Amino acid sequence: MSILKVDTINEKTSGNGVVIPSHVVQTIVGNRITGNFATTSASYSDVVSLSITPKESNSLIKVSFYYQHGGNHSMRLYRDSTIIMQPTNGWFVYEGYSYANQSAWNNGSSRDVKALFYVDSPSTTSATTYKWQIAAYPAANSSGVGLNELNATSSSAYSYMELQEIAQ
Repeated sequence: MSILKVDTINEKTSGNGVVIPSHVVQTIVGNRITGNFATTSASYSDVVSLSITPKESNSLIKVSFYYQHGGNHSMRLYRDSTIIMQPTNGWFVYEGYSYANQSAWNNGSSRDVKALFYVDSPSTTSATTYKWQIAAYPAANSSGVGLNELNATSSSAYSYMELQEIAQ
């Protein structure tokens, strides 16, 4: 059996490195968002944005957003100034993943952790900004939605966004 050990592999023609299809080229992780955010508006509000400069024009970008919430709401995703993901019937509702010992968010709601993912094909090597927005679903109970709010004695809730470039 042979073993090949190398310190660096350079592409013969450009020296920019080797692109292996389906492998992650780069990962950009945004800062944790720990501040509370609450809205009763059915109009969309900005929550978080993050930029990436793809190394290859044919790469895919996996956009991930992890967040903690209480309240019925909808999310949508922009690439620069274009909406690229917005569920047509996409109100997220209270679910059974409540944390123990939580205070209610306006109406006895449970706390829920969500992970949203979208795979995009921006076809560019220019800096690209992705932005998540949120809107409350006021018809449910008029209390809106809150992000990152656990209770008065805990500050452990947070949200964050991550971008991954995947070679093709």
